[in-house]
Amino acid sequence: MTPESENKMYSSAREYAEIIKAEDFEYAAEPDDLEYRKVMLRDHYGSQFKSMKYDLNLEFTPTRTKYQHILDILHFFFCNTLPKEYQERFAERFYYTTVDNRRMYAQIKRSPDKRFYALFISSSLITILHKLGKLMLAACFPNRVVSCSRYPDEKVNRKQIVGMLAETYGYFKETKLPLGPMIILEGSVELEHRKTLAIQEKLLAYHEIAHVLNGDMEADADENQILSSDYPNLSYQREYYADRIGFGLLFREERHYGSLDEKSKISILSALITLFHIQYDLQGAETTLYPHPHDRLFAIIKCYYGEASADIILKEVKRNVVPFMPLPELPKFESKEIEMVAQVEQRLSAFFFKL
Repeated sequence: MTPESENKMYSSAREYAEIIKAEDFEYAAEPDDLEYRKVMLRDHYGSQFKSMKYDLNLEFTPTRTKYQHILDILHFFFCNTLPKEYQERFAERFYYTTVDNRRMYAQIKRSPDKRFYALFISSSLITILHKLGKLMLAACFPNRVVSCSRYPDEKVNRKQIVGMLAETYGYFKETKLPLGPMIILEGSVELEHRKTLAIQEKLLAYHEIAHVLNGDMEADADENQILSSDYPNLSYQREYYADRIGFGLLFREERHYGSLDEKSKISILSALITLFHIQYDLQGAETTLYPHPHDRLFAIIKCYYGEASADIILKEVKRNVVPFMPLPELPKFESKEIEMVAQVEQRLSAFFFKL
């Protein structure tokens, strides 16, 4: 940020976020066959676009970014899970948005005046999760692919889909552009894909909110946070703790809206596996700041589904190029869910008490 921005008093979380978005904006090219893709989408989803008043030709700017409507929904649904006395403060102090650039990240920033929080998910991250997730699903169910921009006049097979999946990975790694063939899936499989992507978007957002609840955004966090012997450094510890609290926030929301049953827990687990699978494939193993994605995945599953389930899943993850579907049969869950959700509630109360 510029020196002027650092010293500015902000009037809203959105105002602060808009400055970050403009500074981080980077042009990302559209696919060469964009017009053909629009025709595909209109032919298949025309009535839905009309009812939603969705404009395929909408042009985006550094501040009017892609997927803002998705982040607005995430913000709304989480805000509504909070006690009434917290909702107004959350809506005032937190703003969710996307940033259009070629980087793949989710992060939360606190304004220099300490009053507001801006949560960012890069548009390229949402797009690549969408594209890779859909191709992975298509690889498991190739007969459920309705149409494909790469092979417009033929029925695609699994070999072709796996090839397109590898191509999309490779192109993104080289250019950081989330381009690749567009496919349309049959209704029930398409719905499954959308549900998976929605869970992943929530997981990304809640991991960042967890950093706030855990005190990681405080100026004196390095001095006040005690490093456990379980972790090699404070950065690793923060990531593991944010994973666990963030996952608890997701379970909390699902329970609030009455949908946290055995079936939904399996759907969440499947989405979690795919999210970390993609993260590992695109970003690699551990770094000095971030633990290995497989280790993070194992820790979450162990906490919320039990160690036996975590062992089974991790073995499958390591030997499968494409995430496996459906999940293997798992033992009865031995979850610390009740304990973790109690921690989440305690941290929410503590945070809003001092906000």
